[in-house]
Amino acid sequence: MRTIHVLTQFVWPDAAPTSLYSEQLADELVKRGHRVRLVGTTGHYRSLERPAPLAQLIRLPVRRFPRGVLAAVFLEYAMAHRCLRSYIKRDVSAGDTVVATSAPPSTPWLLGAIRSRNARAIYRLHDYYPELIRAVWEYPAPVRRVLRARWDAAMAGWDAVLKIGANQAYHRANAQVLHDWAPFEFNADERAANPVEPKTALYAGNFGYAHDLASFLVTAKQLQAEGFRIIARGDGPGFAKLPEWIEAAPPYPDAASLRAGLLRAEVHLIAAHPAYQEALFPSKIWNSLEAGRRVVGSGFAGLMAKELSVMLATDHRANRAKAADAVERLLG
Repeated sequence: MRTIHVLTQFVWPDAAPTSLYSEQLADELVKRGHRVRLVGTTGHYRSLERPAPLAQLIRLPVRRFPRGVLAAVFLEYAMAHRCLRSYIKRDVSAGDTVVATSAPPSTPWLLGAIRSRNARAIYRLHDYYPELIRAVWEYPAPVRRVLRARWDAAMAGWDAVLKIGANQAYHRANAQVLHDWAPFEFNADERAANPVEPKTALYAGNFGYAHDLASFLVTAKQLQAEGFRIIARGDGPGFAKLPEWIEAAPPYPDAASLRAGLLRAEVHLIAAHPAYQEALFPSKIWNSLEAGRRVVGSGFAGLMAKELSVMLATDHRANRAKAADAVERLLG
């Protein structure tokens, strides 16, 4: 029986967005009768207690580094890439399918190893790095054009590139937009046990380099003037810069408390950055829509603002099945 290998840098019990979505896609394919391996490293991004995945889990050993040090992050990227490439060459067989995410950033160049095994290749584009790099370093436009051309050329060889947002910069013939979905599903009993706390606005998740702090604070200040408490639970470099009038704390320690927090907040805050419209799209929006809460965005402009309006009108509940359908169509 042919195997589907779902590859990403972080896997259960880690809770990076790429980890959660890879895990849930893998489990959807298992439920459909496929043999699936969920493959990642022992690296760590963020903890979130939850049941183990249904798919066979393979965690390749890497050394862990502090996430606050950029040099260490890039070193871990390199180690993860080497581990995934070695796994492909060792464990992927002819006729198999590899589904890879954009974590680590170098995964487009795993294609050579996949083709050497006569396997199919599907790329899930969460982060378009030639643009995302600008959040850390506004490097020269001519260099950016070269990097975009290299990234696009690498992804053009994959059988399909499944983009999480139409705003992302890759637009070649093998690209299609397949939005993400809410990792959580809330039932009636859970909703009843966690009623809305009026005048609460919650930001939950990473506040990183690609989130615009200035526009976020303007939006939060407007809500505060309307009588809202502003609560932030998460991590990332932006958290250290939040003012005292925002009730900031570390990420929720487990899925139960995160789910309760999402249900109790009347407003959910979603942050973007107007300068990086083609890089990514905040995945946290889907849990907010599943909770049925009002979404207030900051930093959305141009292509991202347009995509936000599309997502706010989208029924996300079918998106996981659509992603699995796309993989099945390409199994060969």
